[in-house]
Amino acid sequence: MATKHRRTSAPSTATPARKTALELVRRSRESHQFLSAFAPRVLESAQLEGADKAFARLLAQGALSLQVTLDALINEVLRTPRDIQDDVRDALRISAYEIIYLHKEDHAAVDQGVELVRSIVPRATGVANYVLHRIVEAKDHFPEGDPETSLEAAARFYGFPDWLATAMKKDIGTRNAIALMARSLEPAPVYFSANELSTSHDGIARLLEASGIEFSTHRSLMAGTSGADPIFELTHRGDVGTEAFSSLLQHEQIIVSDASAQSIVMRAVEVLPKDALLLEIGAGRGVKSLLFQSACARRNIHLTEYDVLDLSAKKLSALEERVAKAGGSIASALAHDATKPLPVADEAFDLIFIDAPCTGLGTLRRHPEIKARLHKEDAKKLSATSQAMLAQAAHKVKPGSYLMFATCTILKEENEKTVKRFLASPAGSAFEIVPFGAQGTPFFKTPFDTGADLHFAALLQKKR
Repeated sequence: MATKHRRTSAPSTATPARKTALELVRRSRESHQFLSAFAPRVLESAQLEGADKAFARLLAQGALSLQVTLDALINEVLRTPRDIQDDVRDALRISAYEIIYLHKEDHAAVDQGVELVRSIVPRATGVANYVLHRIVEAKDHFPEGDPETSLEAAARFYGFPDWLATAMKKDIGTRNAIALMARSLEPAPVYFSANELSTSHDGIARLLEASGIEFSTHRSLMAGTSGADPIFELTHRGDVGTEAFSSLLQHEQIIVSDASAQSIVMRAVEVLPKDALLLEIGAGRGVKSLLFQSACARRNIHLTEYDVLDLSAKKLSALEERVAKAGGSIASALAHDATKPLPVADEAFDLIFIDAPCTGLGTLRRHPEIKARLHKEDAKKLSATSQAMLAQAAHKVKPGSYLMFATCTILKEENEKTVKRFLASPAGSAFEIVPFGAQGTPFFKTPFDTGADLHFAALLQKKR
């Protein structure tokens, strides 16, 4: 009697870099975290060589940043797109990105894409082979227009949903919308400041120069900000990984934060008295907490009380530990929903700073996943949340003192319209706008030509 042998699938020959990229994309999808939050740990544990580590991250970032477009390309050649398993789709996104955007040799890209699918679902290799060959055929006609001049072609090429491209055009114009889309695929600059709680700008500059790390310095992006702290920018992003720069980070001697965020904090500190009580709402993991305390130390402002509030108790715990390590202090860390009555005294604070939840469209270079995760109604929902936060904070500001509202987005619904609705409300009627700069503009919006992330801020003063 003949013996029956079960047919087994050949082992996958996908490269370790591609398998690691697949793991990064899977984790992002399942955890809903940003790639930047966990990529360093995953890449370190994968034990890849330097070039392979960089390639794995490039593939993952490309697949996540361009998910909207890559899914459209995949779906166009499938009869039933919903039948594709999530992990198979992850692998197809990575391979489609290689074919369309990295211009890899067609045969090699398709072969490695099929092998990547084989590594997770061997029975799906036939579908993978079919899909990837069709994408190779489609690439010569992609993106069906000029992405430098056509909003529709730009949205398709840079991975933006049509509704989002239209909303951006409405609020910032076609030229700026296309420029922002293009910039979303570029690496973000590395800006940082000296932690004046323990060192100085000049001291950090000397350490960088002694270590051979090249840098430039900038002043505040807000014209007219007096006594502004210098903002460092690395000339070469790769220097982030050097031993010298890592040591500065580890010992909290520098604060890595975008130039827009630093500029907003500089302006906020200008309105503080020499002895100040400050409440930061939406404090997260403490980047702005450190910026505020460092800026106050530079100006000899005594923070008699610095309170922080955030929904996440876990983030607040990390914040307190980080601020203490950096030489600062937190009086109270409150895990609380800021749309509800705040557990602090009325009319107690010289400044309440609200780092509002937003769509984050000004930070796409750092968080490329945003484009695929947003929904059309999100801006209105976030605006309503921000208005509720402003209303609760209004009662806690001293007469004559200040409320500052900040976001990292470019949509008017979340920015100007939110502030104007608040000012028209009963709680907001007690406040008036404090203009920015010599020209007296009512709001701060990061200029498009700076290279920094795009932020928004409004400074409001409570009438006496």
